[in-house]
Amino acid sequence: VRLVKHRLPPALRLRSFALLWTASLTNGLASQMIVVAIGLQVYYLHHNVFDLALVGLVEFVPMPILALPAGAVADRASRTVIAAFAGALNVLIAGVLLAITLIGTSSLWPYLLVAVLAGTVTAIGSPATRALTPELVPGELLQGAIALRNVAGQIGVVVGPAIGGVIFYVSPAAMYGLAAALLAVAFLAFAALPK
Repeated sequence: VRLVKHRLPPALRLRSFALLWTASLTNGLASQMIVVAIGLQVYYLHHNVFDLALVGLVEFVPMPILALPAGAVADRASRTVIAAFAGALNVLIAGVLLAITLIGTSSLWPYLLVAVLAGTVTAIGSPATRALTPELVPGELLQGAIALRNVAGQIGVVVGPAIGGVIFYVSPAAMYGLAAALLAVAFLAFAALPK
């Protein structure tokens, strides 16, 4: 274990940053898996591309509305508490999508409600999670830590849709179950960060 830890980049040797990196990676993978699955499910409902645009628009609307208040809250409150709260809500979103999938629906409105919630969670959680890296990492390791966070994000963007698409093809419910598990890991990692 010591040999493996010694080979890690310096920032990842810090427990708090390793937790943050793990949360970023698992959250990114799950989020991108969910994006693919929602897109497929919404399109399959009515084979209407406008439905996809509507879901995207509804998810985007909370972001500009909440951006300034969320940034102010992130400056005043504990960023780790905000990140953990957003992480818990993301697990809830995945659970709701799993329930919608298991129950089955021919309506667009459940996806629109989930999109509003997801956009709200992103608007609230993103400023706090972005600001955590400089809070957890000393200045001399900050550049490397930011690069590692970017790598985690890119892994999510590239690998998440591929994994999500393959698992969705086999079982949409299994895909949401895996996404919920990954988001639970992210939540636990955020919750374990120093307050």
